[in-house]
Amino acid sequence: MTMQMQYRFAINLFQKNKYIVSIRRLTSKIPITPVPTLERNQSNISKVDTNTIALLERLSLVKCDTEEGVKILEDSIAFADKILHIDTTNVDPLYTVLENENLSLRSDEITQGNCQADILKNSSVTEDDYFVAPPGNIPLHEVQSELENTKTFNDKTILVLNKPSKILSENIYLSWLTSINSKTNQTFPVYIGKDASQKNKEKHMGYIEPIIPKFDEIILQNDGAEYKLLENVKCKFNIFFPHEDLMQYFIQWQRYRKYWWSSITTTPSLFTISDMKNGDERSDVNITANFNWGSHVVETIHVQNNVEVTNNSNRSCLLVCAMGLEMALITLLMDGLTNATYYLKLHNSMAPYKISFALDNQDPKNTPTLKDLSSLLHNKLSSRDISAWLPDFTLSLQSQVRENLEMGVTYTAILGDNTLVDGIFHLLNSSTMLREQVHIYDFDSYAALLCGKQTKTK
Repeated sequence: MTMQMQYRFAINLFQKNKYIVSIRRLTSKIPITPVPTLERNQSNISKVDTNTIALLERLSLVKCDTEEGVKILEDSIAFADKILHIDTTNVDPLYTVLENENLSLRSDEITQGNCQADILKNSSVTEDDYFVAPPGNIPLHEVQSELENTKTFNDKTILVLNKPSKILSENIYLSWLTSINSKTNQTFPVYIGKDASQKNKEKHMGYIEPIIPKFDEIILQNDGAEYKLLENVKCKFNIFFPHEDLMQYFIQWQRYRKYWWSSITTTPSLFTISDMKNGDERSDVNITANFNWGSHVVETIHVQNNVEVTNNSNRSCLLVCAMGLEMALITLLMDGLTNATYYLKLHNSMAPYKISFALDNQDPKNTPTLKDLSSLLHNKLSSRDISAWLPDFTLSLQSQVRENLEMGVTYTAILGDNTLVDGIFHLLNSSTMLREQVHIYDFDSYAALLCGKQTKTK
């Protein structure tokens, strides 16, 4: 049996046993007989001169005058010469772009479903067929406390103040009294109450209307288009003087009061004096706080002529400087929030707490000792009449510092493990966000110097 017969026999056998379904016929595009190569035999080697390279560099902005770059360029020219003679008329390229083609998409079919029970197994806590998110890193009690301290009615909103706001309002009132005393102690006497002032017969004198500078809430009245602050605690300073000193006192105390407002805020240029309004025997001006979203009056100053004064006919003019303590508190808080992105920036003299504490220890065994040390430093600061706040140290260092900044604390004492070794800790300044090293031995004396308190002799 010849080789050809054996080959046909094997083909027929494989087809009967279904090993071969059909015999693949090669496409007719493949020549039956060998053909000579289409490439042109190029005997000459292409060389690129320097002028051509310089021209290519100017056109392509690519550096080509390296030895490797010239060789790649010459090889590319040599390859192009081999296929340059081939006719490509009416021949499409071998690549296609999918966006130019009609692509058949599979129709949407639901292949699975009704697996809610299996999905809910991924959460350890569920409620009403929903996942319960785990607690985040930011404590939620701060936000909840703000909501609990706000009461909203139909026509007004009541803001209940916490301890830092109450201390801030007391600092404002004490600063107001100090400023008045500094401007009057060398010129004329100032009394508490109008009755006490009537007994005096001097030409120049003043009196302060007695008030209790404490309030637990702020009431915002809704007038439809905007909210109006109800000022229940008024700070009023009255001056009696002769008629010939009217303009001198009026202009002088406008300047005094504007300077005081600029001295207790972090933005001195926030306040301006309005134009004078003249009426019957009276002239008025306002000190206005100008914020980005609008302006509001923080204090009114008016002078009144021909005032009847008992026991003294020489005192015929009255100057009144009046401000609301609630308005002053709101103004300082808005100014502090405007000048900082994520914390309350108050003036150092107005801050309710000058110093607070935070722990930055890696060894948990040192935590009780550092807490006791913080309590000791807090007591020493209190003995120096320095307002300090002692936290419960349940928050992390970053969260504790952030909470101090949100309350307007001026300095934060950060105690760590090394404090128990060398007695040195870091004091963070909220204004500059810089830290300085301080020793615990003389910390109370240094804090008194920072806060403007007179140090006590030991």
